Amino acid sequence: VTGSMKTRRATTAALLAVPMALLIGAAVGPALADDTSDNASRDGLAVAKARVTHRIDMRLNTLGRLDGLLAKAERLGDEHRDALSTLIDEDTAGLTELRTKVAGETTREAVRADAQSMVEDYRIYLLVRPKVRLTVVADRELAAIDRLTDIHAKLTDAVAAAEEAGQDTGNADELLDAMRAQLDAATAAVQGQTDQLLAIEPGPDGPGI
Repeated sequence: VTGSMKTRRATTAALLAVPMALLIGAAVGPALADDTSDNASRDGLAVAKARVTHRIDMRLNTLGRLDGLLAKAERLGDEHRDALSTLIDEDTAGLTELRTKVAGETTREAVRADAQSMVEDYRIYLLVRPKVRLTVVADRELAAIDRLTDIHAKLTDAVAAAEEAGQDTGNADELLDAMRAQLDAATAAVQGQTDQLLAIEPGPDGPGI
């Protein structure tokens, strides 16, 4: 009888332990799950912020290199130099401010919005870099045309002086006319292109840009 009573007590205790364990699990389980979810959310936010910050830093480095390119561009016109320097300075300041903003974000949605702004509001790779490089090349070409124009003028004077002296200049006049036509064509092809390029604004329409 005693053994039977002990067995029933043990069985009853075991049965009572099952719902108790379920109650404890129900109470503790969600808290643990929520904690894990919060950690994952924080980790995801940290990763997103790090990635966007890295992309901003790459753009800032590119702007620094472009600024160095301007410093070495001896043939760059003053007006274009001022325009490009202002562009680089403004974009550097804007991206630096955006970098600080990213560091203080508390949601991944906000970080995604910052990443979109980083691309669409600045267009460093798609627009700013070509603006600097192509403007430097165009002004170098215009400077070369100016030098060739001076040479053309000197050759014209030399041929005229030779003709007045009664010397045979052959087809020098025809060659000079051809040179003048080529210089005019080159000037027309380059002049004005830079101003059109610098007038393009950043925005969401990447293909349009």
